[in-house]
Formats: sequence, C-alpha cells, structure tokens
Amino acid sequence: MPEIVLCNASPHVHGVCDAIMDCLVQIDSQVQPLVLRRETIAPCQGCRSCSTEPFACPLDTAGDTAKDCLLRLAKAKLLLFCAPIYFYALPAMAKALIDRSQRFYTNPLPAQNSTTLVLLTAARNRGEQLFTGSLLTLRYFFSQLGRTITQAKTVRGLDLREDFLHNGSLQKELTDWFGQWLRKDRGEHIWPKQELG
Repeated sequence: MPEIVLCNASPHVHGVCDAIMDCLVQIDSQVQPLVLRRETIAPCQGCRSCSTEPFACPLDTAGDTAKDCLLRLAKAKLLLFCAPIYFYALPAMAKALIDRSQRFYTNPLPAQNSTTLVLLTAARNRGEQLFTGSLLTLRYFFSQLGRTITQAKTVRGLDLREDFLHNGSLQKELTDWFGQWLRKDRGEHIWPKQELG
C-alpha cells in the first residue's frame, strides 16, 4: 500500500521542521516520517554510470540509503517535503539526495497519480527571491521521480522551534492545510485547485 510520507530535510535536531513534523504526524496514524539526517547518503561523484544501462549507481552499497529514500518519495501516495532555507538554498543532505536522483535523468520514473506538497521555512522575513531557487530545484527533482508539485507553502520568520510552538494560528493553519489534503486524497473533501505560492 502506498505510503503517506512526511520528508523532513532539516539537519537541525529539535529545530523548526522537527516541530512542524511532530505536529503534522499526529493528524493520521498512517503518516510515515522520513528524516533525511538519519539516512546515509553519499554524494554523487558524477561518474555517469547511471546514464547507461542498467542505470545503476556504484554508490548503492549495503550502508547507503539514497536509493531507498528516492523510491519512497517516488511511490508515496501523498508526500509532504519540508525543509528550511539556508543561504537561499536547500540544506546539504537534501541537495545530496537530489544529486543522487541523477540516476533517473536518463531513465525517468513513470508519472504518478499522487499528491506532492512542499513546505519551506526561513528565519528571514525579507528577500523577494528567498524561496525561488529552491522551489525550482524541487520542481525538476520531483519531475525525475514522476511527480509534480501540487502545492507549495512558504513560511518566513521561523528561526527557532519556539517560534512555531508559540504561534497557535500558524499551527492551526498548517494542520488544517495538511489535513485537507489528506481528506482530499481519500476523496472525502474536494475544493478548488490552489495555486503554488
């Protein structure tokens, strides 16, 4: 049975994304967390082995979990990818996993009839292009996994875990948002398609 996956791409233990994930995972017992900092993902070496048949990566060793992570993201019925923005970019572990998806550039996975949500947070309150580059990166990353971003949310001004925990209105906004997508995914509730942003 396809999973409902919450992917936490933050390297910060007990940080903002952890607080958000702890809140959202309680909505439904079927939600499965995937915390990238707990995985072992070697960086792509650009060897091009995956560009020809059998499209295999030499880094797929017994201790490396990149392939498993990519397939979980690809096969999830509903996926929420959550990450903080550092220096206008995704964290290192997220970028390492994205680079390992090169294996699907020549041999892309088939399109999925699934929901892909993105939630990006930042401590900064300013910056017109603060999320632009990361959203573009994720757009092409997910396309190689056969997915299209259904909706993306961006939240500014979250520096510490407490910034989220002390913001009851934001907690309600995000739990309502994710809960609606869970219900929609199960055909329980339908509402007009929302634009990215």
